[in-house]
Amino acid sequence: MENAAVTAGSVLMNTQQEAKDLVTYKDFLTRADIDSDFILQHYLKKEYPSIRYSSEEAELKDGKHGWIVDPLDGSWNFFRQDDTWGISIAYTENGLAKAGVVYLPKKRQLFLTDGKQVQVKQQTHPNVLPIGISKRGVLKECSVWTDHNKKDPRLTTSLFEILTRYTRYPQIRLCCTASMMAVVMGNIDGYIHPAPEPFDHAAAGLILKTIGGEVTDFDGSPWHPFSKSLVASNGIIHKELLKLVQSMKK
Repeated sequence: MENAAVTAGSVLMNTQQEAKDLVTYKDFLTRADIDSDFILQHYLKKEYPSIRYSSEEAELKDGKHGWIVDPLDGSWNFFRQDDTWGISIAYTENGLAKAGVVYLPKKRQLFLTDGKQVQVKQQTHPNVLPIGISKRGVLKECSVWTDHNKKDPRLTTSLFEILTRYTRYPQIRLCCTASMMAVVMGNIDGYIHPAPEPFDHAAAGLILKTIGGEVTDFDGSPWHPFSKSLVASNGIIHKELLKLVQSMKK
């Protein structure tokens, strides 16, 4: 998984300045999404020929077992020449994530987990980076990011208004993997996505859970790659975040 992610990331880095929008039946994406998907398929199918491959650019045929891949999470950021985008690869069995890789090429950061431990490699640094979720527990002093809900933009607005009222300087980042890795590194304290796709968080959710963070859906049910909503945090503020998202239903 590691070599596949790094190789695809190198190609994306070299082609970002030439990114062009490509309209499809599904979503906004660039030619780079498709190129990265091709590279990842090639590597993973060559190394693990018996494991089924599903990605955001290929139909999810059997998500309960196999690879769940986002070849370019944050396509809009990529197209706009922003640094907030990444690659996500997760291996799942019976609908549960068992291993995962998230690569953030612009930061040269590679996150790896086997479900038991997490490593973060900085390609510009010879050693494994120290990692740790934040210890902040006063919600008003916490930084919580969110994401856009394509199906219901009004929900995005409502969620952002609530976060503005109760947390410090919330942001809409448009890249689930990078936002969740910011929680892993302790740079922010929480992240909320009202309608994630499995490709967005299958690897990131496992990485955050393994390091000791908390991940659930809006109802507080245990997280899995097919959760229809997402609340991720350092654990300390999790109950308060759940109260905020649940208040939108009232």
